Amino acid sequence: MDFFVDHYKILGLEPTATEDEIKKAFWKLAKLYHPDKGGDPYKFHQIFISYQFLLDKQKRKNYDKTYKEFIKKINLENRYQNAKVIESNRFYYTATLKRFLEKQVRISKIKKKDRLFLANIQYDYEVKLNLQEFECDLIFKVPVVLKKICKYCYGNDLNCSYCNGLGKYKTQAIVQIFIPAHTLHPGQMIKINLEHLKSKSLDVYSEKKMIRIYVDVK
Repeated sequence: MDFFVDHYKILGLEPTATEDEIKKAFWKLAKLYHPDKGGDPYKFHQIFISYQFLLDKQKRKNYDKTYKEFIKKINLENRYQNAKVIESNRFYYTATLKRFLEKQVRISKIKKKDRLFLANIQYDYEVKLNLQEFECDLIFKVPVVLKKICKYCYGNDLNCSYCNGLGKYKTQAIVQIFIPAHTLHPGQMIKINLEHLKSKSLDVYSEKKMIRIYVDVK
């Protein structure tokens, strides 16, 4: 799919073109590009190959299946390029001291998961969009906390100044998620799978398998 010849585009045709339309398109272009008429030999060769290819019914039938996938990929890439980016600084981490105090949850001697339960916080991040953003394609740049294995001690040195003897330390990555237009609504919860966030050398990983994002309106 990285290299694809669009035979329909070369002949200036739609995928629904009939055999007669293919022949008419070829002869029209042949008059312009045939070498004997002073045309471009390379361009004429492209036209002739596409013409022969599309007249072969079996080849065209197999090609049309790939063509649909190609067009779908191109359309998605165009939408991705034109999508509005929601930067990472717009994603608010919910499990903060301020949020717990607002929910009147005391911090001391209470485990984090219990604090989340008491504060009725069932998501990791919150993002607020304006009404126009709900109507267009979006790219979420979600900040994700990762763990990286300490390459200096690998957990074998309790006095390691780099990781404080933990054998690992926190780092951050940005996960980009494409959100099609008109698929979000205020109050929606989005789940993002993080199991793919793992380096080939296995020294970077996410302790969470999934993060949840609460979407609201400004």
